Formats: sequence, C-alpha cells, structure tokens
Amino acid sequence: MTHLEQIVAGVPVRHELRGAAFTIGRAEDCDVVLDLAAVSRHHARVYRDQDGWAVEDLGSRNGTLLNGRPLHGRSVLGDADEITIGDATFRFVLREAVAAEDLPEVAVTDEGTSDSRILSARDADQLARSPALAAAALHAILEITKDLGSHLELHRLLPRILENLFRVFPKADCALLLLREPGHGELMPAAVRHRREPDGAEVRVSRTLARQVIENRKAVLSSDVLADEQLAGSHSMSELHIRSVMCVPLLGRDGAAFGLLQVHTERVRHRFTEADLEILGAVASAAAVALENARLHEELMARAQIQRDVTLAREIQRGFLPEPPGELDGFRFHACYEPAFSVGGDYFGFLPLPGSRMGIAIGDVSGKGLSAALLMARLSSEIRSAFLTSAGPAEALATLHRNFAETGPADRFVTLLLMVLDARRRVLTIANAGHQPPLLRAAGAAVVELAPEVARLPLNVSPDAGYPYVQAEVALPAAGHVLAFTDGLTDARDRDGNLLGLERVSTVFAHAEGDPVAVAEGVFRVARAHAAGQPRNDDMTLLCFGT
Repeated sequence: MTHLEQIVAGVPVRHELRGAAFTIGRAEDCDVVLDLAAVSRHHARVYRDQDGWAVEDLGSRNGTLLNGRPLHGRSVLGDADEITIGDATFRFVLREAVAAEDLPEVAVTDEGTSDSRILSARDADQLARSPALAAAALHAILEITKDLGSHLELHRLLPRILENLFRVFPKADCALLLLREPGHGELMPAAVRHRREPDGAEVRVSRTLARQVIENRKAVLSSDVLADEQLAGSHSMSELHIRSVMCVPLLGRDGAAFGLLQVHTERVRHRFTEADLEILGAVASAAAVALENARLHEELMARAQIQRDVTLAREIQRGFLPEPPGELDGFRFHACYEPAFSVGGDYFGFLPLPGSRMGIAIGDVSGKGLSAALLMARLSSEIRSAFLTSAGPAEALATLHRNFAETGPADRFVTLLLMVLDARRRVLTIANAGHQPPLLRAAGAAVVELAPEVARLPLNVSPDAGYPYVQAEVALPAAGHVLAFTDGLTDARDRDGNLLGLERVSTVFAHAEGDPVAVAEGVFRVARAHAAGQPRNDDMTLLCFGT
C-alpha cells in the first residue's frame, strides 16, 4: 500500500495514505503530529488528485523541502521522493512488494469525538507482532547502543540518552533520568528533556512510581494514569498533566538499581503500550552499561589525576628535604626518611652557617598525608629563615611559634628539634619544641639523652604567641655519634602490635658500628624489619652525625 515512511532513530515508522488527503503539522488534528518548534500547526499536505499523489506546503513559516529543495506550490510525488519538514524526513513509497498478511494493522481512534483519524504513529501493540518492526526496533537499539558506547564523558552521555529516547518515542512529551547520588540512596535528577518546554524546567517525579521501580527492580507502564488506581492520587502526575507513563530501572552489573529512566506523554491519544515498554527496557539496558562505563572511566581518570598529583607532590616534597651535607671539620652527616603514605609530614634539614657551623632540624607535623605535607613545606621555608635571622635555636623556635600562632592552622601543631653544631668547638646547642631529645653515643659509654631539660611545648600549642623557648649547650666527645628521630621510628609496630620503643632503638644504636652513614642505615633497617608487612600510620625519619 502507498504510504509515507518516516525514519526515527533508524526505525522506519510507516504512515499509510488512506483517504484522499493526509495532513502533517504540529496541531493534534493532523494525521501526523510533529511536536517540533520549527513545524507550523498545519504545515504540509499529501493528497491524491487526477495526476496521482501530490504534496503542497500549506503556507508554513519555515517551508517544506522536496528532495532537498524548497517546495513552491504543488508538486507531483514519485516513488522514493523525500519530504522534509523541520527535522523530520518522510519517504514517499508508491508501492511495496510485501505480502498483505505481513502488514500491521493501523489503529484508528478518536478521543472524545465521533470522527476517526489515523494516529501519528502506528499502534505499538500491533507493531510488536510485525517481523519488519521487530527487525527495525532491533536495528534502532543496536544503533543506540553503538552511539552511547562512543561516549565516556558523563556530561556528554546523559543528554545523548534522552535524545535517543525522543528519537525512538516521537509521541513522548518528556524524558528524564534519575541517578542515585554516590554515598547514599537518594535519587537525584541527572538529565531532563521536554519536547515543548525549555530544558531546565522544574522537574517533579512521582515518588510512588520511583519507589516501585527501584525497590522492585521492575519496569512500570501506565497507559492511562487517571485510570490507574496506584497512580491516580499522585500529585506529581496530576500537576504535570501526565496521561501515560513508562518507567524502567537502570540496573548495574551487580543487579542493583542505581537509577531510572522515565518517559511520559500528556495526550490521551498517544498512550504507551507493552511494546513501547519492551523497547524502553532495551534502551535502558544499553544506557545502564554506558553509564557504568562512563562512571568507571571518570573514576579511573580521577584516580589517575590524583596519582599524578601525589607523584608531583612527592617529588616537590623531596626537594624540600636536602641531601646530607659533605664533611665539616671531621663531622659526617646522614639522614633516612620514609613516609607512611605517598607524602608525609616529617621534616629534616641541614643548613650550613658561618663559622664552621651547621644548623640541623628534625620535626613532625601533626596529621598525615597531603595536608601535613603542605604544612611541612611551609615549615621548611620558615626554618631556614629563622636559622639565618636568629641568634640561636631557642630564638628561632620562638619566631616559628609566633608565626604559626598568628597565621597557622589552629588545629595543627609541630614537634621540632633545632640544633646548631659548632664543629670546631665540638659544641652542640639544642632547643626543643616537644620533640624526642636526641641520643648521644660516645666511645665506651652508654647511650644518653641530650638536654631533655630544655624540652618545651610543640609549636602552635600554647595560645601565648610569646611563649618562651630555651636552649642548652652540650660538649661532644672526641669520638661519638648523635641520633635524632621522629616518633614514627619508636612507634613502629610488629605483627603482634608491639612497639619498637625507645629502649630498643637505644640498644640498636649502642651496638651499631661504623660511620654515621652505617649507624643511621643500621638503626633504620631494624625499624623497617620490625614493622615489615604491617600497615604504617606514621612517617619514619632519623638523622645521624658525628665523627
């Protein structure tokens, strides 16, 4: 039979030419209704006359194209001619070589009048029984799957899903997509599209319908909301004048529903059917796979970016931690550092000073990870400045405390040990802000703590910006080593939860042999072996110097 064939998302939708005239336009009394802004209420007419079938533009605002050229007046139609109205294209089919029994029936209905008109689309319930339509629907779904699979960015994928829904369901007035927010179960609108209203209009969703779909993981179809006992009381439905609605869940690989797709129409003559629901379910399945892939892609990209940031932060932090200096009047220096995470909050530093002196610092910022590392970076700069502008380590600590009290974060503190080694005089000046005192091992003597009496509060603990720090001078023996470390060393735990402890560190230090490099590496190796295979929650840092 002669008909017009409209291609919607790759699906040929057939409009049979029964009668003498066939009108296309935006008005609901047209034989084919096109809800497009560029289409006039009565846009064009296809009709039969003495010359056969012809097409004419009905004075539309944007005109009609015939085979890509503007249509002026009347033109006789030939087989396979194409009529373009707005974004819709119709192919005129004069005859077709198919058996009559293969043609689906065309539903003829009228809502509230005595006249009958051909619907703008064929009855989907009848189309579901047509092998030709089944193949066309499958082709459309495959095309949609291919289209959605080509988008990995979520912000591009979401509108594409709804665009495809409008292509598949030309009688739909609104389509929306809801997704569960990460971290909790609340459904939030992720994308919405109205055929006539501008995007961004207010979205109201029936909780009753959403609950049924999500909790039962089943698709829901209401061909007439006003006659549906379960939905008739829904204020969202009635206020939006929804007459027919389909809603299907988006199921993840684990079988859980992470969102839903809803399509509705506001016109009685465009009710959805079971066949429509089956097609929507197939589209939702493709959309769910594409959404999960897009989310996974975004997560992987975010993780990659975080890893790049962490790697860069680690490299920057390493730049703040200097290499041990060379020999200074017989003294050698060495440091070992290992953060618990990619970056850490421990700090150590060596700063050559005039007069054969060396400024030495080791500290521990409260907290771990990036925030502690950022504070450590600030600390490293300010320590250098304080060493160079202060008369001694106690004055330097006072300056640092004042700076932190005035501009530092209120919830963070720093334990810090500052020392100045006068290599020629073999004198070590020590000031201590809440840190473990350094240990001294002299030849043939026991390990002792140096100047524990000068220990004061950590930086940024006292509310008094003028909190006083003190210092003490210690004469170093002709042969011996000084070991300083953060509490990550003594707090290292074995598989049974036992701390390495200060006593064990002192014992290992007492029996370590060799120069400062060998001593430092030996103590550090014991600490790492003690905590082997255990999750670390603190950075480990030590430094050693001596002759």
